[in-house]
Amino acid sequence: MSTILHVGLMKTGSTSLQGRFFPHLENTAYASHGTHELFKPLCWSLLFSDDAAFFPAPLRGFLHDLQGDEPRVLLSQEAFTWCHFGGRTARRLHQVVDDATIVIVVRSQSTILRSMYNQYLHHGGTRSVAGWLESDDFDPSLLRYDELVECYQSLFGRDQVVVMAYEKLVESPEAFFAEFCERTGTSLSPGPEVVLGRANRSLARPSFLGLRSANQVSRALHRGAYTPLFPHLWPKDQNRRSALWMRVVAVLTRVDGRIPGSHLRAPGARDRRAMARVAATCAESNAHLEKLTGLSLAEYGYPRPA
Repeated sequence: MSTILHVGLMKTGSTSLQGRFFPHLENTAYASHGTHELFKPLCWSLLFSDDAAFFPAPLRGFLHDLQGDEPRVLLSQEAFTWCHFGGRTARRLHQVVDDATIVIVVRSQSTILRSMYNQYLHHGGTRSVAGWLESDDFDPSLLRYDELVECYQSLFGRDQVVVMAYEKLVESPEAFFAEFCERTGTSLSPGPEVVLGRANRSLARPSFLGLRSANQVSRALHRGAYTPLFPHLWPKDQNRRSALWMRVVAVLTRVDGRIPGSHLRAPGARDRRAMARVAATCAESNAHLEKLTGLSLAEYGYPRPA
């Protein structure tokens, strides 16, 4: 079975790839969010079950059945790298299929932090950017991509791990698609040109403040939005979203698209300083990532050693 596993990172265009690109790969069976009823429980079992309760056979069987008569199968789940758990997820994937091609898309820490903060707020976060970066809700290891890549390379082999830059996807989707197909042995089906569009756009600063306030009210009312992606965010017995919270988020999202001015979509000065300090700590990690992958990251603005 020829298997491709797109394992992340989150906030690197995964939603657009899953909705607009992967379904158009020729002779490739594909599974991701919402495509198959068994997809989510099997992936969540791989991520969160105890060692004694994890068995690779069900997911392996799902991939085999999914492939059918196609020459290859592709599974996309960016939470695999978000929930790396010190390499446990990668080791479990290796138990499922040890000869898979692994695809990882990385993004400059200088820009991914704001998208991560946007995700944090949508999962109920109540802290400012600076407060979040200094709290236990933020895991700095998520930004050390070299450790993640090296883990997958050690398990699947260096030649089987394809690492690509999100910035290339933004700058030239066609070039990104061509490189993806060349390195994974796939091709696009004949038909209309693939147009990615933009999904899960980060909120503007006024909307950030509104959503954070809504989250603070929800916490005060003991009506939270617990998620395993941020296990310390809410007590486990307070896992219901309030109807008011959901209405507020819907209104904020709708109004946010009408906020004019690019300056309101850029981080404020204090937030920029806080994120720049954290991003700068990844310079050595990025230099090591270049050695592991051959990627040239400086041209995309990744922090690099002086």
